[in-house]
This record gives sequence, structure tokens and C-alpha cells, in this order.
Amino acid sequence: MAKVNRSTPEFIRDTHLADAAFELLRRANRPLSSREIGDAVFKIDNLPDKLCERMVGLLLEGDARFSRTPGGSWSLRTRELPALPLKEAEYVVADVEITGHARAPHIIELAAYRLAGGKVKSEFQTFVNPGRPVHPKYLPTQIVDTARLEKAPPASEVLPRFLEFLGGAVLVAHNAHFDLRMINLELRRVGNLRLANPVLDTLKISRRFLKGVDAQQLPALAHYFNIPLETHHRATDDARALAKILPFLLDLLEEHGFATLPDLHPFLINF
Repeated sequence: MAKVNRSTPEFIRDTHLADAAFELLRRANRPLSSREIGDAVFKIDNLPDKLCERMVGLLLEGDARFSRTPGGSWSLRTRELPALPLKEAEYVVADVEITGHARAPHIIELAAYRLAGGKVKSEFQTFVNPGRPVHPKYLPTQIVDTARLEKAPPASEVLPRFLEFLGGAVLVAHNAHFDLRMINLELRRVGNLRLANPVLDTLKISRRFLKGVDAQQLPALAHYFNIPLETHHRATDDARALAKILPFLLDLLEEHGFATLPDLHPFLINF
């Protein structure tokens, strides 16, 4: 099975042990040694020093929340957005489609477009095999059929390729809570991880500045900006339309005094 690259700084470990270490450092408000963290988190009596160091390292290395001090202790990393002008930053506009199972949804299509300087530079699109039969009534459109899904790669192969495509860019989605939740759900299944990338929600921007538009609906937003949207609820078409909408929304932000990436905080959902 393909593995997620755990050395990237754009991940958070989705485990209660890593979260416990985070809370420990937050409350201490100072760097802590591997021994201090190991004793508090693992709760194993007489754990040898080298093994404790190794276990804490495996737990915290690659998690965007933590960093090593020059002396070898652990501290919380200050996560800040670089002070880039909005249009000089890189964005990856993404959309996912899922099975309709409310209790255990799976991604069945994932599409994304990378933008730099307001222009689409590359794209990513794939169907995803959910690893189980999907009743046609749970498919978003008739174009997404069970035969395509059976031939598609599983999430364990798709996610590493998508994450390489995403890199450290700002992830952009419309009603981004949904897309981020689904991506994190699949990451949890593959490797107990969740994304640490800043996630920009275009729904938040639209609701704030486009009062006369039904901002909840992507087709309404596309119509407002005269952007074609061929098949709503196809990840490829929705992501492509949003990639064309994003430069207009960045213009709106600049017109209202939001000039750099740190200014985006009111429209981010996880930073």
C-alpha cells in the first residue's frame, strides 16, 4: 500500500497521544524534554531514555504543531502565514464527491487545480475506489458509475499523489468544512493524519461581500461571475469553475483592504 510522506510539515497527527503532547506543551508554556513528554503521554514506568526519545520522536516529528529546540527539547511551533500579496501566493482549489452513506462516507472523486499568479498551472483529477459496493442512488451523478469506481485506485494510492500536488499551498474549497472533513477522514484511515495546510473557504468570502447572491450554491456563484459550470456535483467541473472564480474573489478581497495572506484569517477554517 502506498504511504503518506510523514516528514512533510503540512500534517497534524490525528491521534490522542499527539493531541495530549500538544496540550502538555501548551499548558507548560515552555519547551519540554522527550523524557517529560514521554512520561506524561505514554505513562510507562521505567521507560529507558533511548526508547523514550525514539518513541517521542516518532510521535511528534513531521507534525506541524511541534519543533525541536537546538538543545533537543520540544516546543510548539508558531504557525504563521507568510506576508505574501494575495495574488503572489499559491492556491490549490479542490472539490471532492463522496458516497451518500452518512455514517461512513468515502471519497469517490477528487479534483484540484493549482493557481499561481491568478493562472491555473496544473491540475489533478481522479476517481477513487471506495473499496466497497456503492448503490447507484448514493452516487452524485450518473456520470460517476460503479464501473468507473471499480477500476479506480483506492484512497491509499490517491492521497499521497494529491498531497504531493498540494504541497504547502493554501487549500481552497467552497463550503470548505465539508471537503476538509472528507479529506481528513480518508487521511485518518490511511495514516492517522490530518492536514495542517491553511484552508480558505470561498463560501465565507462570498457571504461577506456578495449579499445579493445565493452564496451557498456554487452554480449561483458561477452564474454571477459568468463562469461556465457544466455538471454540478462532478468534482472536476466544480473545482474548475471555482478555480476560475477565485481570482475574482481575490480582487474583492483586495478592494476591501485584504492585501496579504495573513489578512485571510477571517476566511480560513483551520488556522
